[in-house]
Amino acid sequence: MDQKALDPATVWQEDSAIWQIIAGELVVQHRDAVSHDPAALMRRAREQAAEAATLVEAGDRNHAGHALIGCALALAIAARLQSEDPTPIEHYASELAAAVSWQSAEPSPPAIAELAGMLEGTHDGDLPTLWEVAVRAGAYASGLSRYIVRRRERRDLV
Repeated sequence: MDQKALDPATVWQEDSAIWQIIAGELVVQHRDAVSHDPAALMRRAREQAAEAATLVEAGDRNHAGHALIGCALALAIAARLQSEDPTPIEHYASELAAAVSWQSAEPSPPAIAELAGMLEGTHDGDLPTLWEVAVRAGAYASGLSRYIVRRRERRDLV
């Protein structure tokens, strides 16, 4: 991953791809105190997915995208904790970025509601892994890219 992409000052550029923002924030925030508390990460991911579902239904795709970025970030950190992955965080972030960019698609309101349902435990059917849900949240955020204003609205995404 490009070193510029990992610099907190340059992650939120107007021309930054959403997958790049998610990966950069993952590298920056993976050591925050909350990043070592899986329950807090999951709670935050649920809150942000529910917020995204409400916002996209109301037509606010910018803020829905920001909520999905935070959701993807929290889930990616939780997935890494769950797997006890020993690889450097930069490698993990690069893998996440690649998966998100590959699956990027603008989500429908029902798709975001389904994502929120998976995190709430109300989803019928097989549940994907945390990694898969993190990628889905990131891909949905990336799909909303054209609506997302590239300025860091809040530092504490997780």
